[in-house]
Amino acid sequence: MFQDRALFAYDCPTYAAACYCTGLVGTGLRTVQVGCGFVGLGGSPVMDNVHSLKNQQGVSVSLYNWNGRGYELKGRVAATTRARATSTPT
Repeated sequence: MFQDRALFAYDCPTYAAACYCTGLVGTGLRTVQVGCGFVGLGGSPVMDNVHSLKNQQGVSVSLYNWNGRGYELKGRVAATTRARATSTPT
């Protein structure tokens, strides 16, 4: 679902673990994740609308969607990469 790309449009603070964006290549509205661990995006500007992200940690990021019964894996991004969605998470 997510494809690594060498992109330069991302504006993610150095203190952030990851930044989630509503537009491709780090554009649009942004939510910053400061720490590691499970982070619910419910109520944030990027809820159900992550189209790109920058992962600045030494571990991978997995994106899940709540489908009413449980969490389903929507994508995984390796450490210290920029990625763009190739399909819209629901």
